[in-house]
Amino acid sequence: MGAHWKVVAREAGYDPDKVKDAPLSGGKIRATIAITDMKNAMIGNPTDCSGARCLKRVLPADWAYVGATSAFIVLANSKTILRYLVNGIAKRQDRTMSVIGEDVILRPPSRKKTLAVARALQRARVAKSGRAPRRSTPAKRSLAAQLRGAA
Repeated sequence: MGAHWKVVAREAGYDPDKVKDAPLSGGKIRATIAITDMKNAMIGNPTDCSGARCLKRVLPADWAYVGATSAFIVLANSKTILRYLVNGIAKRQDRTMSVIGEDVILRPPSRKKTLAVARALQRARVAKSGRAPRRSTPAKRSLAAQLRGAA
């Protein structure tokens, strides 16, 4: 799972640390992409692609990010980001340019693909390698450190 969605969520005013896996009890969500979703959609922009527009229309959601394998959604009147697994609609749209009438299928992550499991695996990899994990956003340097680096 990449860190791009975190940057985009921060820019939209949401806290990426408040992400939760979608509840398993909710089952899967199926939404069909309409012509209105394709109109002026930005291919390659995960928050303004036809899949994201479709989810915002159907759920209704305030914010949606549809990536290759995961979708992050903020439902209306909520600040919590829900994480779903997605059926690859973003890849198909980037490849074929037209996905009108196709379904965006969101599934809650299985117990083996939850955020808790992913974080535990990351901690285990870090412990095994003996080095700190990479930061998803660069650390801010003080002005003095920036001036020393420029000299």
